[in-house]
Amino acid sequence: MKQMIFLFVVSVVIYGCKGKSSSGFYSGAMEVVESFFEAARTGQLSILRNLCDPLGENDYNTKAICELADKDDPRMIQGFGDEFGQSYVNPESPAEYRGKTARIHVILGGTGKKRYATLEMIKREDQWYLFKMIIRGFVK
Repeated sequence: MKQMIFLFVVSVVIYGCKGKSSSGFYSGAMEVVESFFEAARTGQLSILRNLCDPLGENDYNTKAICELADKDDPRMIQGFGDEFGQSYVNPESPAEYRGKTARIHVILGGTGKKRYATLEMIKREDQWYLFKMIIRGFVK
């Protein structure tokens, strides 16, 4: 499990998306997820800066992701892309919105096996942020 978390942490990058405002923050939960996936494909770790809970109440996985924002280690960028470059929103599971939280069901993947996961978002002052990442298991 720690290896999986480490691989995820080593793998986060995000590049501009439709929901990203000119301030660099996200007005929609789905845009945060799409940006996360785009980051894995592009290797632009600096985008992660605006994805995590500004109050710091997010879980270990998402905190570790945000810490990658200031890294420029080519191995981290490559590892992130290899692990998550082929991730996508799960078309069979609709997003769940409850007040100031959202749960987006995704399939995480790269060059290895694909995994079911849920990315939980939190809304703070009309902006959405990564809050939790829950890995459910491998896709069969």
